[in-house]
Amino acid sequence: MTKFALNFTFLLFTSLSAFAEGSANVWTNATGSLQADAHNPWFFNNTREVSYCIDIDEQNFGASSPVVREQISRALQFWNTEFSKVSLPSLPTFGGVQIASQNFQEVACSETTDLRFQFGTLDEKQLAFLVKPQDISAITVRTEYSAKDLRGKGFLYFSPAHGPLAYKADGYLQNTWSRENGEILYHALVHELGHVFGLSHMGSYGELMSEGYVESLLNQSVMMDGKLRLRGLNFFTLVKSSPTICPDAVLLKEWRQYFGLGATDKCVQFRFIHDQANELFAPTQMEVWASSHIAQVKQRVSVAELTVNRFNPIYLNLIQLPNEQEVFVKQELQEAGLGVFGVPMMGLTKRGNFLFEDGRVKRHVNVRFDQGSSAFYIDGVSPEGEIITLL
Repeated sequence: MTKFALNFTFLLFTSLSAFAEGSANVWTNATGSLQADAHNPWFFNNTREVSYCIDIDEQNFGASSPVVREQISRALQFWNTEFSKVSLPSLPTFGGVQIASQNFQEVACSETTDLRFQFGTLDEKQLAFLVKPQDISAITVRTEYSAKDLRGKGFLYFSPAHGPLAYKADGYLQNTWSRENGEILYHALVHELGHVFGLSHMGSYGELMSEGYVESLLNQSVMMDGKLRLRGLNFFTLVKSSPTICPDAVLLKEWRQYFGLGATDKCVQFRFIHDQANELFAPTQMEVWASSHIAQVKQRVSVAELTVNRFNPIYLNLIQLPNEQEVFVKQELQEAGLGVFGVPMMGLTKRGNFLFEDGRVKRHVNVRFDQGSSAFYIDGVSPEGEIITLL
């Protein structure tokens, strides 16, 4: 565990005001009020088995059952991998908290099923709750929660492409769920499962857990030159590459000088090779690849070895514990102070020097990464010591 994680103490908040946000955790409890732990993960590692079922209107939804099953499996594995990179709390009796680590098993839909994936289907109670489902592209709703076991149940709904429940919005991309063998559906599933695992809406528009993310996937703007253009998915892991960028003439001139591009190079991709055992604090190799056309095979033109320069927390959620809970030992928590911190997210800057393919060293570079974001930022330093914004 990193020094950063060790500096977090474990606090207990037993009474915070109830709230709900966006598409996550908005079902009311038996008393008609929203639960104060509405943004908790639905499952901690005291729950080992999670059942889920699939209810699909194949005639109207727009993707077949085999495609849906494959994308659900991929989305669950995505979060299992991402959460394995996070430093989560650890308590003497309970041990280390784990999220998205359960064994997920598909079963037939019943009242006892933990997660119900609904593709173009809604029952009468759900229809009444959503009021106007045609305005909803996808939503995650926690319908039950055991305060004793810190365990939730609910449904994840995805709008159909056709029929009376079909999603209606300006600029809607037709037959979305079937494109690229379900790739857009996979991205939407990852977003909605993020809410199941306790993540709220965050980040700028178009980022994985941002408000309106699924709507952005269903917009015609995801198509460029007849091809699907989606950002690579990452959350707790750091970005591995940029899209291919063909900058304007002014920026290209700057890049040509700074990154050592050839005279005919006009398009660039930045690639990052992280240490898989310690992405945040171990060195990262940054590579610049270039070509004269966006579709042309690129060649590596320069390399920089980046090491951590500074880091800071950018987000920290709270695991809210009701008085009834029997998952964590209360005495341990009371001795720790006033609360339990949940998932920490960080921003960090790594810096290094470019080494070109001919062996020449050229200029300093700073790259800033933020967990939870697919964006990154590059600053350079001129020979005169001036900071230059490169991306």
